[in-house]
Amino acid sequence: KILSVVKFYRTLILVLFKKRYDLVFSHMVDTQAFMAVPLLKIQKIPHIFWYAHANPAKRAILVSRLSEYNISSTNGSFPLSGKPVKFLGQSINLQNYNYHTNFLNSRNKLVHIGRLDYSKNILLLIELTISVRKENENVTLDLWGRLPVNEYLKRLKKEIEKSKSFIKYNGESSREEIPNLLVNYDI
Repeated sequence: KILSVVKFYRTLILVLFKKRYDLVFSHMVDTQAFMAVPLLKIQKIPHIFWYAHANPAKRAILVSRLSEYNISSTNGSFPLSGKPVKFLGQSINLQNYNYHTNFLNSRNKLVHIGRLDYSKNILLLIELTISVRKENENVTLDLWGRLPVNEYLKRLKKEIEKSKSFIKYNGESSREEIPNLLVNYDI
């Protein structure tokens, strides 16, 4: 780990002193941002910090307070206080996805692909699926993504277990797999 820290600072110093930058943007790298902030302050280079996790590490909290600007996708994914946050929403390149032809006729196979943590409100999605099934018993929900490591996991597992005949957790998938997975679902 010490060698990684030394390499990081060596690279950062070379980059910062080779050319004058207008700003530095850190995307989901709270450890590196934490390490860079002192040098950025010395060089008077503004720092923009993108963070999107409901349970931030202490270093992320500190970086968010020391950065000039904070950005995130949704307000639930940036629970840090301090400087104002600009929420930009989620962005998806639709050209990577093919839609099957019966999309308008069938809306039974639901899917969520992404982290299954509190900020994504998966329990509400499960609740809505259960509610919709009262009118359409063919509705199913598949969940793909990383499970949280906290109390929320216990609640999720309990709800999924109660509804296991129509709600299924499938594990994680890579970004490359997502377009091929989505063709199997309606919504």
